[in-house]
Amino acid sequence: MAHFRKRGKKWYYSFRIPMQNGKYKQIERVGGFTKTEAEAKYRKAKAEFETGSELKSTKQISVHDYMQFWFNDYVMKNLKYNTQVNYRNVIKKYIDPELGMYDLKKIKPYQLQKFADNLVKYNIAKHTAEIILSVLKEALNKAVLPYEFIPHNPCMYITMPKSLSRQRTKEAETISVEQYEKILDSLDVINPVRLPIIIAFNTGMRRGEVCGLKWEDVDLKNNIINIKHNMISIGKRKVEVTTPKTQASFRDIHFGNTLHAELLKQKLMQNNNRQLYNEYKETDFVCTKQNGAIVSPGSIKYHCERISRELGFKFHFHMLRHTHATLLLKNGATPKEVQIRLGHSKIETTMNTYVHITEDTKKHTSDIFEKINNENKFKSM
Repeated sequence: MAHFRKRGKKWYYSFRIPMQNGKYKQIERVGGFTKTEAEAKYRKAKAEFETGSELKSTKQISVHDYMQFWFNDYVMKNLKYNTQVNYRNVIKKYIDPELGMYDLKKIKPYQLQKFADNLVKYNIAKHTAEIILSVLKEALNKAVLPYEFIPHNPCMYITMPKSLSRQRTKEAETISVEQYEKILDSLDVINPVRLPIIIAFNTGMRRGEVCGLKWEDVDLKNNIINIKHNMISIGKRKVEVTTPKTQASFRDIHFGNTLHAELLKQKLMQNNNRQLYNEYKETDFVCTKQNGAIVSPGSIKYHCERISRELGFKFHFHMLRHTHATLLLKNGATPKEVQIRLGHSKIETTMNTYVHITEDTKKHTSDIFEKINNENKFKSM
């Protein structure tokens, strides 16, 4: 908040800027010979502060204050809602408590390496640690350019601690085919979560991708789904349809006659419901309720929790994606094929997530080669 006062013939304005440990420094400057001039000078100074100019002119700026500035100026303006939420949690839970008190302009690589090494105390997986460090690196890259707070990024020199590297990725949770059939048997044809479950089981699509699926994305002639929409929940009641989370998430998924029949059935049901409901909610979404209302990610979560309680075994929607991938790998699909189908940006994500299956594949390939050796031995006798 600005304060204005007159001293002698001139007006002055003052405001606070963040320093370290949540503390603030009071800045007072000459505004002019009138209060109007002072107010105009203050507005200009405030704008410069919000773009980082004022912060750069200070001798000190804490990592805490810089991360808040970077989050508001870059993350909130350029990244998607779910990414904003994830970054905020990373900053609040990991970066701020460990690094927030340091002076950004003086922090050293060894201090950041110590931070990376200490991540083991949180008992987190290697992938989580990679996310934390990537957020920090991204933020400090911006501190170099375009913000020009520091001359180089000290985070570029740190390495992943070996103790984290040795941690085994948690095995992906799946359901059996029998459990999948029990789930479908428990749902009548008009249940709003039935079709999303069938789509996810047959394609491995994410929950947001299923909810955001539109008829324009479905080629029923060639049995291809084009992933180009993603529905996310914002708060408890609001949803937003955006583009998929990464470039790799834009993909075509071929599907079989089983899903083809279910999609045709849904199309027919929607056409009939248009006649039955006076206030039918007209959209182009594939997964809708009887009155045409959308099926949101939150609605799917609620129904899956109810299904889990009623059937007596663990079940959440993402297990369908894992189940789809696991069944593909167990039946001969290559990790690269599964990576593309699931929309993973890196093959390492697929390999790490389904490590138990890929390990079985490695054993299977060694058995095949041993069989070749044995056959050659028999022929040479």
